[in-house]
Amino acid sequence: MNFKPNIKQLSLGLQMNISEIKEYRNYWLVIGETGKWVAKPIRDGQHHVWWSDVEQELRNKGFHFFSQSKQVGRWLLSEYIEGECPTYKNREIGIPLMQTLAQFHTHGQKLNTPPTAQAAYLLSDRLFDRLHDFYHHLILREDRPEKLVHLISEYGPIFYQQANETYRTLCALGLPYLALSSRDGHMLSHRDLANHNWIVDRNQQVWLIDFETAEYDLQIGDVWQICSRIMTEHQWDIHLFQELICSYESVKPLKDWETQILACLFRFPNEFLRETIGILEKKAGYNEDQTIPYIEKIASDYPIWLQRVGQINTWFRKRKTQ
Repeated sequence: MNFKPNIKQLSLGLQMNISEIKEYRNYWLVIGETGKWVAKPIRDGQHHVWWSDVEQELRNKGFHFFSQSKQVGRWLLSEYIEGECPTYKNREIGIPLMQTLAQFHTHGQKLNTPPTAQAAYLLSDRLFDRLHDFYHHLILREDRPEKLVHLISEYGPIFYQQANETYRTLCALGLPYLALSSRDGHMLSHRDLANHNWIVDRNQQVWLIDFETAEYDLQIGDVWQICSRIMTEHQWDIHLFQELICSYESVKPLKDWETQILACLFRFPNEFLRETIGILEKKAGYNEDQTIPYIEKIASDYPIWLQRVGQINTWFRKRKTQ
Protein backbone atom coordinates (compact mmCIF):
# COMPACT_ATOMS: atom_id res chain seq x y z
CA MET A 1 0.00 0.00 0.00
CA ASN A 2 1.26 3.44 -0.93
CA PHE A 3 1.71 6.20 1.67
CA LYS A 4 -1.54 7.95 2.51
CA PRO A 5 -2.37 11.28 0.83
CA ASN A 6 -2.75 14.45 2.86
CA ILE A 7 -6.38 15.42 3.50
CA LYS A 8 -5.74 19.17 3.58
CA GLN A 9 -3.81 19.11 0.30
CA LEU A 10 -6.53 17.10 -1.47
CA SER A 11 -9.29 19.27 0.00
CA LEU A 12 -7.67 22.35 -1.51
CA GLY A 13 -7.03 20.64 -4.84
CA LEU A 14 -10.55 19.26 -5.17
CA GLN A 15 -12.12 22.37 -3.62
CA MET A 16 -14.33 20.35 -1.30
CA ASN A 17 -14.29 19.10 2.25
CA ILE A 18 -13.02 15.50 2.57
CA SER A 19 -14.59 13.32 5.23
CA GLU A 20 -12.54 10.15 4.82
CA ILE A 21 -9.64 8.52 2.96
CA LYS A 22 -9.58 4.72 2.99
CA GLU A 23 -7.82 1.88 1.19
CA TYR A 24 -9.26 0.90 -2.18
CA ARG A 25 -7.83 -1.64 -4.70
CA ASN A 26 -4.22 -0.97 -3.64
CA TYR A 27 -4.82 2.78 -3.81
CA TRP A 28 -6.95 5.25 -1.83
CA LEU A 29 -10.62 6.18 -2.00
CA VAL A 30 -11.15 9.84 -1.22
CA ILE A 31 -14.67 10.56 0.05
CA GLY A 32 -15.84 14.17 -0.05
CA GLU A 33 -19.04 16.12 0.42
CA THR A 34 -19.75 16.27 -3.33
CA GLY A 35 -18.19 13.07 -4.65
CA LYS A 36 -15.61 10.30 -4.47
CA TRP A 37 -12.19 10.06 -6.11
CA VAL A 38 -9.56 7.34 -6.44
CA ALA A 39 -6.08 8.64 -5.54
CA LYS A 40 -2.93 7.13 -7.06
CA PRO A 41 0.65 8.40 -6.83
CA ILE A 42 1.96 9.82 -10.13
CA ARG A 43 4.91 7.64 -11.14
CA ASP A 44 5.58 9.09 -14.59
CA GLY A 45 5.08 12.84 -14.76
CA GLN A 46 5.77 13.02 -18.50
CA HIS A 47 3.14 10.40 -19.26
CA HIS A 48 0.64 12.13 -16.96
CA VAL A 49 1.03 15.47 -18.78
CA TRP A 50 0.59 13.66 -22.10
CA TRP A 51 -2.48 11.80 -20.92
CA SER A 52 -4.10 14.97 -19.57
CA ASP A 53 -3.99 16.48 -23.06
CA VAL A 54 -5.22 13.25 -24.67
CA GLU A 55 -8.06 13.00 -22.16
CA GLN A 56 -9.28 16.47 -23.05
CA GLU A 57 -9.11 15.67 -26.75
CA LEU A 58 -11.12 12.47 -26.30
CA ARG A 59 -13.84 14.35 -24.45
CA ASN A 60 -13.91 17.07 -27.08
CA LYS A 61 -14.30 14.41 -29.78
CA GLY A 62 -17.23 12.81 -27.96
CA PHE A 63 -15.85 9.86 -25.97
CA HIS A 64 -16.90 10.17 -22.33
CA PHE A 65 -16.95 6.61 -20.96
CA PHE A 66 -13.90 7.00 -18.75
CA SER A 67 -13.38 8.77 -15.45
CA GLN A 68 -12.37 12.41 -15.26
CA SER A 69 -8.95 12.96 -13.69
CA LYS A 70 -6.91 15.78 -12.24
CA GLN A 71 -3.56 16.23 -10.55
CA VAL A 72 -3.20 17.39 -6.96
CA GLY A 73 0.46 17.59 -5.98
CA ARG A 74 2.01 14.14 -6.45
CA TRP A 75 -1.41 12.48 -6.72
CA LEU A 76 -3.61 11.58 -9.67
CA LEU A 77 -7.28 11.84 -8.72
CA SER A 78 -9.74 9.90 -10.88
CA GLU A 79 -13.47 10.32 -10.42
CA TYR A 80 -14.89 7.21 -8.74
CA ILE A 81 -17.35 5.19 -10.82
CA GLU A 82 -19.88 3.17 -8.83
CA GLY A 83 -20.00 -0.34 -10.25
CA GLU A 84 -18.25 -3.70 -10.55
CA CYS A 85 -15.39 -5.09 -12.59
CA PRO A 86 -16.77 -7.61 -15.10
CA THR A 87 -15.63 -11.20 -15.32
CA TYR A 88 -14.45 -12.56 -18.65
CA LYS A 89 -16.18 -15.81 -17.77
CA ASN A 90 -19.46 -14.03 -18.60
CA ARG A 91 -20.03 -14.49 -22.34
CA GLU A 92 -22.59 -11.69 -22.60
CA ILE A 93 -20.29 -8.99 -21.27
CA GLY A 94 -18.00 -9.30 -24.29
CA ILE A 95 -20.33 -7.46 -26.66
CA PRO A 96 -20.58 -4.14 -24.74
CA LEU A 97 -16.87 -4.29 -23.90
CA MET A 98 -15.91 -4.66 -27.57
CA GLN A 99 -18.27 -1.87 -28.62
CA THR A 100 -16.89 0.49 -25.98
CA LEU A 101 -13.33 -0.38 -27.02
CA ALA A 102 -14.21 0.35 -30.64
CA GLN A 103 -15.61 3.75 -29.65
CA PHE A 104 -12.42 4.47 -27.71
CA HIS A 105 -10.34 3.56 -30.76
CA THR A 106 -12.53 5.55 -33.16
CA HIS A 107 -12.28 8.75 -31.13
CA GLY A 108 -8.61 8.07 -30.36
CA GLN A 109 -7.40 8.28 -33.96
CA LYS A 110 -5.12 10.98 -35.36
CA LEU A 111 -5.15 13.08 -32.22
CA ASN A 112 -3.39 16.44 -32.13
CA THR A 113 -1.43 15.72 -28.97
CA PRO A 114 2.11 14.67 -29.94
CA PRO A 115 3.62 11.49 -28.48
CA THR A 116 5.88 11.77 -25.45
CA ALA A 117 9.58 12.31 -26.03
CA GLN A 118 10.48 9.07 -24.25
CA ALA A 119 11.41 6.00 -26.31
CA ALA A 120 8.50 4.12 -27.85
CA TYR A 121 7.73 0.69 -26.36
CA LEU A 122 5.35 -0.63 -28.99
CA LEU A 123 3.46 -3.88 -29.52
CA SER A 124 6.30 -5.37 -31.55
CA ASP A 125 8.76 -4.51 -28.75
CA ARG A 126 6.53 -6.00 -26.07
CA LEU A 127 6.13 -9.27 -27.95
CA PHE A 128 9.90 -9.54 -28.44
CA ASP A 129 10.57 -8.89 -24.75
CA ARG A 130 7.96 -11.44 -23.68
CA LEU A 131 9.48 -14.03 -25.98
CA HIS A 132 12.99 -13.22 -24.72
CA ASP A 133 11.97 -13.29 -21.04
CA PHE A 134 10.18 -16.63 -21.43
CA TYR A 135 13.20 -18.17 -23.16
CA HIS A 136 15.41 -16.89 -20.34
CA HIS A 137 13.28 -18.72 -17.76
CA LEU A 138 13.04 -21.79 -19.95
CA ILE A 139 16.79 -22.38 -20.14
CA LEU A 140 17.91 -21.19 -16.70
CA ARG A 141 15.80 -23.68 -14.73
CA GLU A 142 16.03 -21.59 -11.56
CA ASP A 143 13.97 -22.42 -8.48
CA ARG A 144 10.36 -22.84 -9.51
CA PRO A 145 7.12 -23.56 -7.69
CA GLU A 146 6.78 -27.34 -7.55
CA LYS A 147 3.44 -27.31 -9.34
CA LEU A 148 4.99 -25.36 -12.22
CA VAL A 149 7.99 -27.64 -12.87
CA HIS A 150 6.03 -30.21 -14.88
CA LEU A 151 4.10 -27.58 -16.82
CA ILE A 152 7.23 -25.75 -17.94
CA SER A 153 9.13 -28.96 -18.72
CA GLU A 154 6.34 -30.47 -20.81
CA TYR A 155 4.68 -27.43 -22.37
CA GLY A 156 7.31 -24.68 -22.21
CA PRO A 157 9.26 -25.71 -25.34
CA ILE A 158 6.02 -26.22 -27.28
CA PHE A 159 4.67 -22.79 -26.43
CA TYR A 160 8.05 -21.15 -27.02
CA GLN A 161 8.38 -22.66 -30.50
CA GLN A 162 4.85 -21.53 -31.34
CA ALA A 163 5.55 -18.03 -30.08
CA ASN A 164 8.89 -17.76 -31.88
CA GLU A 165 7.47 -18.86 -35.23
CA THR A 166 4.52 -16.50 -34.89
CA TYR A 167 6.73 -13.55 -33.97
CA ARG A 168 8.87 -14.14 -37.06
CA THR A 169 5.74 -14.24 -39.23
CA LEU A 170 4.46 -11.02 -37.68
CA CYS A 171 7.77 -9.31 -38.44
CA ALA A 172 7.54 -10.55 -42.04
CA LEU A 173 4.06 -8.99 -42.20
CA GLY A 174 5.57 -5.67 -41.12
CA LEU A 175 4.48 -5.52 -37.47
CA PRO A 176 7.35 -3.24 -36.31
CA TYR A 177 6.69 -0.79 -39.18
CA LEU A 178 2.92 -0.83 -38.59
CA ALA A 179 3.38 -0.21 -34.86
CA LEU A 180 5.70 2.72 -35.53
CA SER A 181 3.29 4.11 -38.13
CA SER A 182 0.50 3.96 -35.54
CA ARG A 183 2.64 5.95 -33.13
CA ASP A 184 3.49 8.51 -35.81
CA GLY A 185 -0.19 8.67 -36.77
CA HIS A 186 -1.28 9.26 -33.16
CA MET A 187 -3.48 6.14 -32.89
CA LEU A 188 -4.44 5.66 -29.25
CA SER A 189 -4.22 2.23 -27.61
CA HIS A 190 -5.08 1.31 -23.99
CA ARG A 191 -2.66 -1.67 -23.79
CA ASP A 192 -3.85 -3.15 -20.48
CA LEU A 193 -7.31 -4.63 -20.90
CA ALA A 194 -7.41 -6.89 -17.86
CA ASN A 195 -10.93 -7.15 -16.46
CA HIS A 196 -10.06 -4.88 -13.52
CA ASN A 197 -9.61 -1.98 -15.95
CA TRP A 198 -13.28 -2.02 -16.83
CA ILE A 199 -16.24 -0.92 -14.70
CA VAL A 200 -19.87 -1.81 -15.38
CA ASP A 201 -22.14 0.62 -13.54
CA ARG A 202 -25.65 0.06 -12.17
CA ASN A 203 -27.16 1.00 -15.54
CA GLN A 204 -24.98 -1.61 -17.26
CA GLN A 205 -22.93 1.13 -18.91
CA VAL A 206 -19.33 0.08 -19.56
CA TRP A 207 -16.49 2.40 -18.49
CA LEU A 208 -12.81 2.07 -19.37
CA ILE A 209 -10.37 3.04 -16.59
CA ASP A 210 -6.65 3.15 -15.69
CA PHE A 211 -4.63 4.63 -18.54
CA GLU A 212 -1.14 4.43 -17.05
CA THR A 213 0.00 2.18 -19.93
CA ALA A 214 -1.93 3.96 -22.71
CA GLU A 215 0.16 5.10 -25.66
CA TYR A 216 0.07 5.69 -29.40
CA ASP A 217 0.42 2.14 -30.70
CA LEU A 218 -1.31 -0.48 -32.85
CA GLN A 219 -4.96 -0.43 -31.84
CA ILE A 220 -5.41 -3.96 -33.12
CA GLY A 221 -3.20 -5.02 -30.20
CA ASP A 222 -6.04 -4.07 -27.84
CA VAL A 223 -8.50 -6.19 -29.86
CA TRP A 224 -6.14 -9.15 -29.72
CA GLN A 225 -5.54 -8.72 -25.99
CA ILE A 226 -9.14 -8.57 -24.87
CA CYS A 227 -10.32 -11.30 -27.25
CA SER A 228 -7.52 -13.60 -26.04
CA ARG A 229 -8.44 -13.03 -22.40
CA ILE A 230 -12.14 -13.67 -23.02
CA MET A 231 -11.61 -16.63 -25.35
CA THR A 232 -9.23 -18.36 -22.94
CA GLU A 233 -12.10 -18.53 -20.46
CA HIS A 234 -14.33 -20.22 -23.07
CA GLN A 235 -11.98 -22.73 -24.73
CA TRP A 236 -11.66 -20.49 -27.78
CA ASP A 237 -15.27 -20.91 -28.86
CA ILE A 238 -15.27 -19.82 -32.52
CA HIS A 239 -18.89 -18.60 -32.35
CA LEU A 240 -18.06 -16.39 -29.39
CA PHE A 241 -15.05 -15.07 -31.28
CA GLN A 242 -17.23 -14.13 -34.24
CA GLU A 243 -19.62 -12.32 -31.91
CA LEU A 244 -16.75 -10.35 -30.36
CA ILE A 245 -15.29 -9.27 -33.71
CA CYS A 246 -18.69 -8.41 -35.18
CA SER A 247 -19.50 -6.35 -32.07
CA TYR A 248 -16.28 -4.37 -32.49
CA GLU A 249 -16.88 -3.93 -36.22
CA SER A 250 -20.43 -2.69 -35.65
CA VAL A 251 -18.66 0.48 -34.48
CA LYS A 252 -15.25 0.36 -36.18
CA PRO A 253 -14.77 -1.99 -39.19
CA LEU A 254 -11.35 -3.61 -39.45
CA LYS A 255 -9.11 -3.01 -42.44
CA ASP A 256 -7.71 -5.95 -44.40
CA TRP A 257 -4.21 -5.52 -42.97
CA GLU A 258 -5.65 -5.39 -39.45
CA THR A 259 -7.43 -8.73 -39.86
CA GLN A 260 -4.25 -10.24 -41.29
CA ILE A 261 -2.19 -9.08 -38.31
CA LEU A 262 -4.94 -10.04 -35.86
CA ALA A 263 -5.27 -13.56 -37.28
CA CYS A 264 -1.52 -14.03 -36.87
CA LEU A 265 -1.46 -12.53 -33.36
CA PHE A 266 -3.91 -15.17 -32.17
CA ARG A 267 -1.24 -17.79 -32.91
CA PHE A 268 1.06 -16.13 -30.35
CA PRO A 269 0.46 -17.96 -27.00
CA ASN A 270 0.56 -14.77 -24.98
CA GLU A 271 -1.53 -15.96 -22.04
CA PHE A 272 0.77 -18.90 -21.25
CA LEU A 273 3.93 -16.81 -21.56
CA ARG A 274 2.62 -13.85 -19.56
CA GLU A 275 1.21 -15.87 -16.67
CA THR A 276 4.27 -18.12 -16.42
CA ILE A 277 6.64 -15.14 -16.39
CA GLY A 278 4.44 -13.42 -13.81
CA ILE A 279 4.70 -16.35 -11.40
CA LEU A 280 8.41 -16.97 -11.92
CA GLU A 281 9.28 -13.30 -11.44
CA LYS A 282 6.86 -12.98 -8.51
CA LYS A 283 5.15 -9.97 -10.04
CA ALA A 284 2.38 -8.15 -8.19
CA GLY A 285 -1.06 -9.63 -8.83
CA TYR A 286 0.23 -13.17 -9.42
CA ASN A 287 -0.16 -15.89 -6.81
CA GLU A 288 0.27 -19.65 -7.11
CA ASP A 289 -3.23 -20.62 -5.93
CA GLN A 290 -4.93 -18.67 -8.71
CA THR A 291 -2.36 -18.40 -11.49
CA ILE A 292 -1.05 -21.96 -11.70
CA PRO A 293 -4.53 -23.51 -12.22
CA TYR A 294 -5.05 -20.92 -14.96
CA ILE A 295 -1.73 -21.93 -16.59
CA GLU A 296 -2.78 -25.60 -16.30
CA LYS A 297 -6.02 -24.80 -18.08
CA ILE A 298 -4.19 -23.01 -20.90
CA ALA A 299 -1.82 -25.98 -21.29
CA SER A 300 -4.60 -28.57 -21.32
CA ASP A 301 -6.51 -26.50 -23.88
CA TYR A 302 -3.50 -26.29 -26.23
CA PRO A 303 -4.89 -28.75 -28.86
CA ILE A 304 -8.25 -26.99 -28.81
CA TRP A 305 -6.53 -23.60 -29.08
CA LEU A 306 -4.52 -24.70 -32.12
CA GLN A 307 -7.67 -25.98 -33.81
CA ARG A 308 -9.64 -22.84 -33.02
CA VAL A 309 -6.98 -20.37 -34.19
CA GLY A 310 -6.96 -22.33 -37.43
CA GLN A 311 -10.73 -21.81 -37.65
CA ILE A 312 -10.23 -18.12 -36.94
CA ASN A 313 -7.80 -17.82 -39.85
CA THR A 314 -10.22 -19.67 -42.13
CA TRP A 315 -13.08 -17.39 -41.08
CA PHE A 316 -11.07 -14.27 -41.82
CA ARG A 317 -10.06 -15.62 -45.25
CA LYS A 318 -13.66 -16.48 -46.16
CA ARG A 319 -14.82 -13.02 -45.15
CA LYS A 320 -12.25 -11.46 -47.46
CA THR A 321 -13.52 -13.40 -50.47
CA GLN A 322 -17.19 -12.68 -49.82
